[in-house]
Amino acid sequence: MKYIVLILLVVSSFSLSGMCPKDTVKASHRVSFKDSLDGAFDVSDFLATKKGFIVIPGIITNPAVGYGGYGSVLFIHSSFAESKGFPTITGVMGGGTENGTWLAGVYHMQSWKKDRLRFTGFAGYTDVNLRFYGRGFTDLLQQYKVMLNMQAWAVLSDLSYRISDSPFFVGARYVFVNNDSKFSPSFDLIKEDYKSTVSELGVVFSYDTRNNFFSPTKGIKGEINYQYSGTWLGADNNYSRLYSYMFGYIPINRKNIIGLRGEYDVAFSGVPFYMEPFVTLRGVGLMRYQDEQVFEVETEYQFPIYKRWSGVAFAGVGDAWGTSSSFFEDDIVVSGGFGFRYRIARKFGMNMGIDFAWSSDSFAFSIVFGSAWLRN
Repeated sequence: MKYIVLILLVVSSFSLSGMCPKDTVKASHRVSFKDSLDGAFDVSDFLATKKGFIVIPGIITNPAVGYGGYGSVLFIHSSFAESKGFPTITGVMGGGTENGTWLAGVYHMQSWKKDRLRFTGFAGYTDVNLRFYGRGFTDLLQQYKVMLNMQAWAVLSDLSYRISDSPFFVGARYVFVNNDSKFSPSFDLIKEDYKSTVSELGVVFSYDTRNNFFSPTKGIKGEINYQYSGTWLGADNNYSRLYSYMFGYIPINRKNIIGLRGEYDVAFSGVPFYMEPFVTLRGVGLMRYQDEQVFEVETEYQFPIYKRWSGVAFAGVGDAWGTSSSFFEDDIVVSGGFGFRYRIARKFGMNMGIDFAWSSDSFAFSIVFGSAWLRN
C-alpha cells in the first residue's frame, strides 16, 4: 500500500537522526554533541562514528487517524564514516493513534558495492481506522459518515542498481498485502466485508542528481514505477498500476532555495480500492482524495532566519479523478503552510524541523527530518 511505503520512509528517515543515542557499542573516542565551529548542538560526530543500538521516539499527526506516537529500536551496523553516507540499519517499530489505529513491523536498509546496489525492505501488520470517502466524489459518502477498518499484513522489498557511474538506477519492487476491510455502516454501494490478497511485481526506473540525500539544496530526483499483479503471483486479481514523480531544488543563492514537485499516478481496471492512488500533500488526510488517477503539484521556498535556523513556506494542489469525475472537476484539494528547520548535522548537511499545514478541510503538523519529499 502507498501508506505503508510512506510510513517506511518516515521511520527510516527519523531513525538516522540519532536523537536518542543509547549506544551499546563502545566508541573509540568521546562523542561531542557540540559543533567545533559554532558550539551549537550538532549530531555530526555521532553519525560519523557511532554504531550499535539506539531508541527513537516519534509522533503521528495525520488528520485521518488522529494524534499518536511510535517508537523504533534500531541497530546501526555501520557508521556514516564507514558507509559513506548510506548506513546499514535494521529496526523494529510500533505505534498507535487515539482512534485505535496501530502498526508494528521490521525493516532493513543497506547498500553494497560503494552504493551501486541498494535495498530497502519492510514487513509488518497494521490495523487502520479512518473515514471512507470512496472512489471519486460520491455525494452519499460526503453526507453520511462511513468508517473503514483495514487489518493487513504487508511486505515490501525494493532492490535497485546504479547504471555504471551515472545518476540512473534500475530495479525491481515486490509488494504483498493480505487485507481484511470492514465498513460501518454498510449499504448497497458498499459490502460490509472486503477481503483480498495483493501480490505485485514491478520494475522501477529512477534518476537522482541531488547533492544531499537528506536535505538537498540542488538537483533532481525522479522515478517511474510500473507494478503488475497476477493470479500466478498469488494475487486475487490481474491488474497494473503506474506511479511517477519528479522533484527538484533550484538555489537562488546559498541559503535561499526553491523546490518544485510533481506526481502522476494511475491504477488500471481491477485494482482493489485501497491500492488506488490518493493525494499525499502535506495537511491532507490519508486516503481522503482517492480515485483511479491522481495528479499533484507542490512548491516550497526555503529561506534563512538566524544562524542554523531557516524557514520554509509551501503550497500545493492535487486532484483525484476517473470514476465519476473528470480532471479538475470535483476531487480537488489545495494545501499550504509553513515550517522551521534546524541544521542538526552540519557536516552532513542535514536539517530537522516541523511543518504546519492546512488543506481544504483539515490541519496537521509533522516532524520532518531532512526533506518533506524524502524518497529512498
